[in-house]
Amino acid sequence: MRIRSALRPISVAAVATACSLFTPSAQALSVATGGTFYSNPMAGMVVGDTSLTTTGASPTFISNGDLTKSFDGKAGGYGTNETSQYTANANMAGVTSTNFNWNVPGGGTFDAKTFIVSQNLGYSGFTGSESYQLAASPTVGGAFTNIAGATGTAGTTDSVINVLSSSTATTVGKLKASMSSLVSTGGNSYALMQEILAIPDQLTPITGNTAVADSTYNASYPASHSVDGRAALEWAAADGTAGHTLTITLGTPGSSVGAILFEGEAGATRTCTFDVYFDSDVSPTITGVTLTDAETAVLKLTTPRTASTMKLVFGAETGGITAIEEVMPFTVTPAPEPASLSLLGLGALALLRRRRA
Repeated sequence: MRIRSALRPISVAAVATACSLFTPSAQALSVATGGTFYSNPMAGMVVGDTSLTTTGASPTFISNGDLTKSFDGKAGGYGTNETSQYTANANMAGVTSTNFNWNVPGGGTFDAKTFIVSQNLGYSGFTGSESYQLAASPTVGGAFTNIAGATGTAGTTDSVINVLSSSTATTVGKLKASMSSLVSTGGNSYALMQEILAIPDQLTPITGNTAVADSTYNASYPASHSVDGRAALEWAAADGTAGHTLTITLGTPGSSVGAILFEGEAGATRTCTFDVYFDSDVSPTITGVTLTDAETAVLKLTTPRTASTMKLVFGAETGGITAIEEVMPFTVTPAPEPASLSLLGLGALALLRRRRA
């Protein structure tokens, strides 16, 4: 069962990524105060290898949408509601892996220390598990090199959000996802990719979080679904009136929250709006977050906040039920800003001159 509500307009504003070396097609998300959503440079990429090379039997590919659904800013959907993901259907057993390739247009590049991958949207009829490996090259014509640490395995009943983080930036001119295939009970083999987010900063998930809510729609939509690391299970409130709350206790009390991933409920008529409070604050740190139709993005706080709890307070859902699929907080090790590097260089030069004097 999926909950539906009436569509309300999303508040939008283009956000640029300072570390990108080209201008991506930024996901249109905004907040009134307290932070800025990272633009996803993947959103500017184009399909590189349309042949979709495979190992195993020769498949016939059937696309739910197209490969750009892997970076359309949405990670939700399941079963027949898969419009926000790419699905390759092999139409036969025997395909063991599939390569999806994307290129930065115009020979451009971007740097990323974190890749957040929402992959393997399993549902009834699938067996086994599906794993993947990301690889990149700084040039479209160059050879692929596996990204250190960027390998993951997802489950078979719903999507898993994997955070692949490194202290060393990867320069991406093209990117490849090599995936194993899920096998359905009918004998078909599928390769599935919901969403890839590339982040310039090093993000470390704050794990072990728990959640409680002021209400639930029924037992199938508990608060725990909002912090389970899965992109297809959601918490839903009893109704869509204003004032519903979702309170998350961080697994590590006193963590420095520098960024938060939010994922809205899947479905073209799903919208949620909320503010974020930390600990016992009487005023919100983040206001005006609005997500529509499984929109998935990472908000970087203007100032990191040391906290043990965070509470989402929702606005009214006209004609529908308040719901959200995932809330994932991170600590952040920022990438150096170009201006900061310049200042460091000038400071070193001035010190050298003083020493010579």
